Amino acid sequence: MPTAPTPVVLEGRRVRLEPLQPAHIPALFASGGRDEEVWRHLSAPTPHTEDELRAIVAARLADAARGRRLPLAVLDRASTAAIGTTNLHGWDTATGRIEIGGSSAPCQAAFARRDSPSPKGAGRCPSARTLAAPAENPSTPSTRASGRHADSTHRTPLLDGEGCPARRWLGRRWWRTGANREAKLLLLAHAFDTLGFTEVRWRVDAANTRSREAVTRLGARPADPGAPPHGLLHYTMTATDWPAARARLTG
Repeated sequence: MPTAPTPVVLEGRRVRLEPLQPAHIPALFASGGRDEEVWRHLSAPTPHTEDELRAIVAARLADAARGRRLPLAVLDRASTAAIGTTNLHGWDTATGRIEIGGSSAPCQAAFARRDSPSPKGAGRCPSARTLAAPAENPSTPSTRASGRHADSTHRTPLLDGEGCPARRWLGRRWWRTGANREAKLLLLAHAFDTLGFTEVRWRVDAANTRSREAVTRLGARPADPGAPPHGLLHYTMTATDWPAARARLTG
């Protein structure tokens, strides 16, 4: 039976994966903060301040404390700076399945601008709860049901039971450098060879062509080839597929 993930450091030639910590936030913000393209298909909107990124990291660390996720910082080995994040989550040792990274379009509005109304239920994570919301002034009108606050533009992260805030991203400067592929290879090797899982899955927004192509290049295939090409798409790689994928990608 597979072993559930625990904090680990994984070393490659280009990148190092280590447990995500608040100390990574300044470098992470420098790598991908304020960049709309980096966050376009992720489950939380673009953080425009370090505090907004801090709230996203806090949500992921809360998931880790509940044993639901292993969040990792991706470090550039040459500079030692944190350049993105990834994670292992959704594991089931009974079935042998585990997930890597993932983005979730239905949670795109996980940060709600509390000064503007939104359609009922639009952009909300299921069973969302407010995380790290500021103390409310009793004299200030509010509309709790819609997630708005009348006099504030503070963006409040919402977190669902799956850990809605963004799960995986890499600063744009490191796109197409091999860093993302190596990070995934390190996680695949850890999941299959060290932990003993028999299937790895990814969830990718159908609109995120770049991520879909990247996962396919790893050797993953659609888990449900007949699924409609919208919403979240599931990709899979099994332990049987892994040796050939590893040889092709590292050869």
